[in-house]
Amino acid sequence: MMRRYWFSILLSLFIIVGIGTYYVYGATDRLPEYKLSTIEGDVNEGAKIQLEGSYVGGRGSKVVSVTADGSDYQNRHSVYRDNFSNAARSWLNAESDIRQIIKDHRSFMRGKSYVGSLYKDEEWIIYADIYNDDVANSKVVLNIEILNLNSGKVNHFEPIVDGDSANSYVEDVQLVDDQIHILIVTYSVGEVDKSDQHNEYHDYVVDMNSGALTNNEILALGSKSKDNAKLYYSSITNATLSAPSDYALLLVREEEKEGNANQGRVLYDKYLYSYAYKTGKITALPDTLKTAGTVENGSYHLEGSVLSILGYKNDFINMLRFNLDTGKADKDVISITGQQLGADNIIRGIAKEDRLFILFHKNGIPMTAVVDVTNGDIVYKGEVVSDDEASESKEDMENVQLLSMKIAE
Repeated sequence: MMRRYWFSILLSLFIIVGIGTYYVYGATDRLPEYKLSTIEGDVNEGAKIQLEGSYVGGRGSKVVSVTADGSDYQNRHSVYRDNFSNAARSWLNAESDIRQIIKDHRSFMRGKSYVGSLYKDEEWIIYADIYNDDVANSKVVLNIEILNLNSGKVNHFEPIVDGDSANSYVEDVQLVDDQIHILIVTYSVGEVDKSDQHNEYHDYVVDMNSGALTNNEILALGSKSKDNAKLYYSSITNATLSAPSDYALLLVREEEKEGNANQGRVLYDKYLYSYAYKTGKITALPDTLKTAGTVENGSYHLEGSVLSILGYKNDFINMLRFNLDTGKADKDVISITGQQLGADNIIRGIAKEDRLFILFHKNGIPMTAVVDVTNGDIVYKGEVVSDDEASESKEDMENVQLLSMKIAE
């Protein structure tokens, strides 16, 4: 009887200590809540903005996302549960258009992992990647799956191509009439100097009815002005990864390695080209469009046939839109200064349709603005605030670092 009595006491003590430890742990590992609060303008303009970064208080750093609806932490709530539950495909889930395809067509999307490999329109979803065959790695194969959204029928083709899939990656998939265009970049390494890497772009064209390879267009662009320089390519594809687009852009950098591999490369020049999938025409774009990379930060955003070029430093951001169909600038240059925003430091800009979204900091606080690019007016300003009644708001704001931004579809 006494043994049972002592067992009950010990069990009660264990439960009390366990509960106390739980609450102490929870108090020391509290994750504060944040939200994007409107300062001025239309609240709907800020509803599309998602800021991302980290919370560095407590024990270690936590990945956090902040919107007008509140904050979400990795592995805690819906956004990050969806995005990170399958780590192998987290980069797919991070894109809203592809996340929707996964949600609507789980069976078709099973096992598919490459972010540039998807195309979707009102009738078709196409997925393409490249691999060496499993038998002897003696041939390179394009793996293509096509889903007819009307009938639900799936076709699967595997045309053989030249190349080396170990260093090849799909960057874009487009459908023109009944021809599938698969833009692939292949990297190669110097035989003597392993740090000497260069790449080459191919547009493989496959008939969607028969699966036959109908063309292999090698996109060899640019010319060297220096004997020892080399050309390095990068692509700019549609900002909405799975959406139809008539163009891909190639940015060519003429560079020469400086000293040993750790010293980097010297940039001599840049060239920007548009590649039209339908006609195969390659067009050199005006030198004025190359300036995005000549300031501290810069980026290109392609939406259909409109290329937006952003260039920004701490105290200004410029934006120019260029229409690839007409070969002319769509709008005058939009220029927004840090003084107009009340910004200490401009962090990033994103162009989307007729809006320019800006992330900036003031007194260490992440803030956002939305500019109507048709007239240059600032139509929204917001700031990240503490959204937790139990929090030490000043300390929480010092512990959140938001340096990235996404815009919802």
